[in-house]
Amino acid sequence: MLPKNNRISRVEFSGAVFQGKRHHSPIFTLYITKTSNPKDKKFAFSVSKKVCKGAVGRNKLRRQGYSVLKTKIDSIKEGFLYLFVYKKTQKLPNHKEIEQDIISLLTSAFVLV
Repeated sequence: MLPKNNRISRVEFSGAVFQGKRHHSPIFTLYITKTSNPKDKKFAFSVSKKVCKGAVGRNKLRRQGYSVLKTKIDSIKEGFLYLFVYKKTQKLPNHKEIEQDIISLLTSAFVLV
């Protein structure tokens, strides 16, 4: 899990959804919004009940996403909020698919340095 200062708060969450620029991939929709502080990098993962019925499965998907970001956090641009929303797919993605999708999304959004 990322430290608290690197996670999006509930107040910032709705702003990220409504004001954020969207980028799509097979597993995620990524919302990127500028922050007021140019040194901030904040992240969040959202998994709805439509994606995974059980809380254990939803939390597992969130933790897998955060673990990928933990290894890549130094190479991501500062000054933005990054909200990853899981899409409903035929089968739940494994860790390797999640990692590849996150990297490709961040690269296509030009925020991976």
